[in-house]
Amino acid sequence: MKRILIPFCIVLSAYAVGQVGVNTSTPEATLDVVTKNITDKVLKLSTVSNNATNRIADINYEKGSPLYIDDNGYVYKAYSPSNLNGVSGVADGNYVLTTAWKTIYTLPHNGSILDFSFFTNFSFGSGGSSLISGKVSVGNGTGINIYTYSSSVLPIKEISNNLTKLTSINFNSGAGLQFQLNGNTLQARLSQPSVNNSFIEIYGSTVTKTQ
Repeated sequence: MKRILIPFCIVLSAYAVGQVGVNTSTPEATLDVVTKNITDKVLKLSTVSNNATNRIADINYEKGSPLYIDDNGYVYKAYSPSNLNGVSGVADGNYVLTTAWKTIYTLPHNGSILDFSFFTNFSFGSGGSSLISGKVSVGNGTGINIYTYSSSVLPIKEISNNLTKLTSINFNSGAGLQFQLNGNTLQARLSQPSVNNSFIEIYGSTVTKTQ
């Protein structure tokens, strides 16, 4: 069988000191990538570590920020208060829930504020048939503030005692989700046993003051 070799070429240009262009001979940034068509894939990064399951010594996972891109294609780091005097990603992860309190994160300072997004599996409400998602802000001054929340399948009956140190997301029947600020420690649990195994997934966490 005769093999046919298809030539493949990428224009790679070192236009100036410290500047590299891919498919361009006049790079306008340290790395300037140009595609023929807007529908072409521009960038792929493989085997990238994350803050919840992987740790690499040279990466500071507590100072992560979202990346934005402007109309000209320039990428820049989004501003986050955690970059200046706080940390990020420190509460991210999966936490198995029972009726016993599960520690999520301990605030490092009385003035610290923890913000995060979360979702659960289908283990809440009647028959353990609903999941919950939302956003939470936690601080000693305000307590626990669940300021965005929704559920699937079953409607949420109420948010009990919001902006206190013990806050609950309740259904008409079945397990609800409770958060408690025990001193500086945020904890979570089921309000009653669920027919299904339960967990809460926390992501996008930031702490805006650590000292």
